[in-house]
Amino acid sequence: MSASTISKKIFQYSLFLVLFLFTIQLSAQQEALVIEAEMKDGTTIIGTLVEDNETHLILDSKTIGRVSIDKMKIRFYNRVLKNLQAQENGWFENPNATRNVFSPTGYGLRRNEGYYQNFMLGINQVSYGITDRFTIGLTLEAFTLLASTSGNISPAFAITPKYSIPVKKDVYNIGVGAMIVNLPHTDQLFDWNLLYVVNTFGSRDRNVSVGVAYGLKEGTLANRPTFTLAGTFRISPKLSLITENWFIPERDGSQAFNLFGIRITGKKVSWDFSVIGTKIDNGFKSESYYLLIPIPIVGVTFPFGKGWTS
Repeated sequence: MSASTISKKIFQYSLFLVLFLFTIQLSAQQEALVIEAEMKDGTTIIGTLVEDNETHLILDSKTIGRVSIDKMKIRFYNRVLKNLQAQENGWFENPNATRNVFSPTGYGLRRNEGYYQNFMLGINQVSYGITDRFTIGLTLEAFTLLASTSGNISPAFAITPKYSIPVKKDVYNIGVGAMIVNLPHTDQLFDWNLLYVVNTFGSRDRNVSVGVAYGLKEGTLANRPTFTLAGTFRISPKLSLITENWFIPERDGSQAFNLFGIRITGKKVSWDFSVIGTKIDNGFKSESYYLLIPIPIVGVTFPFGKGWTS
């Protein structure tokens, strides 16, 4: 399949998904800041934030009215979704909105929000919100150290800055970023890099992302871009469906990789379980087939920072 055909398919699929997503957004807009406070005695209070000072948190709750809560009695508190406040059914701020599984979204971490993420024990990532728009991350893989018998091979690592632009809050966000990579057995530091722009349509819980990325090796930009089409759909407070699709250019066309997964989200930890598939060409019989690798990719994420809780 040619690169132009792939581009047309991406546009068609993304247009359909974006229109579908806008329909969802029209029925569920998120505006005011709503807080869920978990007390040290085990009770929970949800309400619209009126005031947050050094000693007290003042909320306007639909069930008990306006209440002033002594912060010494609060275990932690964080944001929840306004359109779900009436249900008071345990929804809370999504700590995974900045990415799907691997690929980024147009959303960034807010100031003082951070997370640590681990995939398959060997890939480690830490990201932190410097401002509400600028996020910086560091990724380090441990497989090289485990495979090295002499121990003199340094692991691959990457620095991942991202700047987020909220074109329209909870409807359309743009993310501009890079993956600045240092690989073992290379002559120069950070000579493999990736520059990307991603457009995310939808809220932090339900969105579709369309991205384009260019590789940069030793200062030379790749001739053709890689396209991504991804989406996250949070169907309950703790369960989300995720998909990522990469379209990588090759000399005789493009290679597509598809990832499908679920995410189990908690306030203090989240788990990702996903599988990856791709089309395999059989050169001997001039045939192709789709290979879905049955071994799940497992990831775990721990949010941290006073931007999440206080």
